Amino acid sequence: MPPLQGYRQANTKGSILEASAVVEYNFLDYHYRTDKIHFTPYLFAGLAAFYASTTTVSNSLGGQYNQDGSMLGFSIPAGAGLKYALSEHINLGLEVGVRKAFTDQLDHLSEQDPFLVNVHDQDWYYYSGLSISYTFYKIPCPSQYKKNKRLLK
Repeated sequence: MPPLQGYRQANTKGSILEASAVVEYNFLDYHYRTDKIHFTPYLFAGLAAFYASTTTVSNSLGGQYNQDGSMLGFSIPAGAGLKYALSEHINLGLEVGVRKAFTDQLDHLSEQDPFLVNVHDQDWYYYSGLSISYTFYKIPCPSQYKKNKRLLK
């Protein structure tokens, strides 16, 4: 643990409700139903709005520190995952992601002593989970590439 975080001994808990719009890049054509492969690794990035309700507790920030609150904010989600096509439009995914928040209020520490916080950095939060998604449309691979795989090299 870095020295600053060890000295602060701050513990933040709470919940975040997020609505996001992301684009994905799938590495494999996993919806092509005649192939045996129905999964793909993927990357994603987008924009999100969130509602956070958090509580931060510490015993070393000038005595007992207990701060809670809630807020609305915006973030940039990005991450990676593995997706499996259950049908032509329904997918099951396992993913991990980071969110760059445009606030420094998620942990309620931004107004503390500048020696205890980084005033030049904003908060991040992380996500991992299982998801079900719906594919609205598909961009088909041109048939000349499917028949001659050497063209893709």
